[in-house]
Amino acid sequence: MFVFDQPLLNEAGQNIGSNSGFCVRTLPGQFSECQWTLTMSDGSITVAGREAETGPSQIPVIGGTGAYLGVSGVLVTTPNGDRTFTQVLTLIRPNS
Repeated sequence: MFVFDQPLLNEAGQNIGSNSGFCVRTLPGQFSECQWTLTMSDGSITVAGREAETGPSQIPVIGGTGAYLGVSGVLVTTPNGDRTFTQVLTLIRPNS
């Protein structure tokens, strides 16, 4: 198991909040089961699911608060090979 609490950066590398959560390695070197929360000034988004250590993963959005209340969607997370990940969040807002 590992935990993290780190800056949440936008595409320009600017800090827009925090990215915190935990993962349990279910198949070391290959997969972890993770849950984390992206916290911004206008609310938060929580995601949970299986993350691959060697390729892209689609992690479902399981909830949100504030401006993100009721959203669904997916976070695509891709390892960069240097212990960092590129993450692209796609949100679906209720009634949109």
